[in-house]
Amino acid sequence: MRFSEYIRNKAFRALDRMRKEPINGMIKELDAFNAAGKPYQDVLIKLNRFLNEVQTSSVFYANNNPGTNLSGYPIVKKRLLKEHMEQVLSSKYTRKELVPVTTSGSYGVPFTFYLTPQKKKRQLAEVIHFSSRAGYRVGVCHGYFRTNLPKSSRKLWFQNQIFIPSKVLDKHFLENTRSLLKSKKVKVLIGFPSAMALLATYCLEQGDRPEEFGIQGILAFAENLTAKHRDYLVKAFGCPVHSRYATEELGVLGYQTDNHSGFELNSLNYIIEVLDLDKDVSVKPGEVGRVVVTDLHSDAMPLIRYETGDLAQLGQVFDENPNWAKSLTSLSGRSVQLLYATNGERLYPLYMDLFMEESEIFVQYQMIQESKKLFTLKLVPKSNYDPADFSEDALIADLKNWLGSDAEINIQLVEDIEKLPSGKRPYIINRLASV
Repeated sequence: MRFSEYIRNKAFRALDRMRKEPINGMIKELDAFNAAGKPYQDVLIKLNRFLNEVQTSSVFYANNNPGTNLSGYPIVKKRLLKEHMEQVLSSKYTRKELVPVTTSGSYGVPFTFYLTPQKKKRQLAEVIHFSSRAGYRVGVCHGYFRTNLPKSSRKLWFQNQIFIPSKVLDKHFLENTRSLLKSKKVKVLIGFPSAMALLATYCLEQGDRPEEFGIQGILAFAENLTAKHRDYLVKAFGCPVHSRYATEELGVLGYQTDNHSGFELNSLNYIIEVLDLDKDVSVKPGEVGRVVVTDLHSDAMPLIRYETGDLAQLGQVFDENPNWAKSLTSLSGRSVQLLYATNGERLYPLYMDLFMEESEIFVQYQMIQESKKLFTLKLVPKSNYDPADFSEDALIADLKNWLGSDAEINIQLVEDIEKLPSGKRPYIINRLASV
């Protein structure tokens, strides 16, 4: 750690010790829980305390029976929370005491959640705890790939964070960022995998070597990190590439360190269930379902069995309770991103991930279902792309085997994938009115 990084780290620790509830204590709690193998009893004690508190402070949950059986609680979505906001909010807090957090509305209408200051600190503790596995330490110089400047220049300086605007991923972005990483001696990269992987392919094409950068770790979030993206990043920068599963309203739910281990879940602070797509029953390990989360620290606005809109393949479960997930084998996109074959069969976007893993020509894709039979596939080729290496007819034939023989497929080669207002570049978009 360089001297400037050391000073920032010590300053953070000193300020934290002055807080009524230090963040470092929350980090140590996570450390101890994971080191002990995630004891089920610890989670059960937290859940019991949380539910007893909620039943006395939230009108919406007042009639639920006490105890720790979550199956007796309703599944809640943003629409239901919006309709019953006043009944859901805890009577122990006024809105002036709370921290409003507005989600981006990437796949719907933006929505405001309310957190206690303690919950906000816990979110930061989760970020620090899990990010440390990718080489991040408070004060370390890190590049942040985002579309919009998230904080003041003063705060960026104090946190030693270099904002890397990723709104337009053109040649200017690639060359400027490549030079920036070399000159600023950035140690950790954090942000959108689409932008970071495209940069990695460019650096490889320019003949750069990992030692020219000195990057020690990479942490991707907000988008799907494919095996191909991870491969590009490892080759270009010669360091581990991790993936974080988090939401603004909840916090860090899970963490993935490689292509094979799946997502380890933050079981200390959240109980995660994976439910069937059509029924509110748990799926079995290996099956795909809806992610439903109970946030054990959502004291101001209780989130019990909150459906995030994500789809995941269930991995390990607690031996004491097979309805509670310990890990996810993979994230399978958003529920609104499911595709439908021309015969109406539901399709997961994993086929496209496999295609991208095998392709040495393209670095990004976006599959759009325009109607029941019409599909648009946008592909971003490498800068040294040779048209002779790509057979559009062969790809269409493969896609028809997946989507249906009567599918109409329009393939477009583009320089960049259109982003959402949140800055994300979704891989799957379904424009069917019924979805």
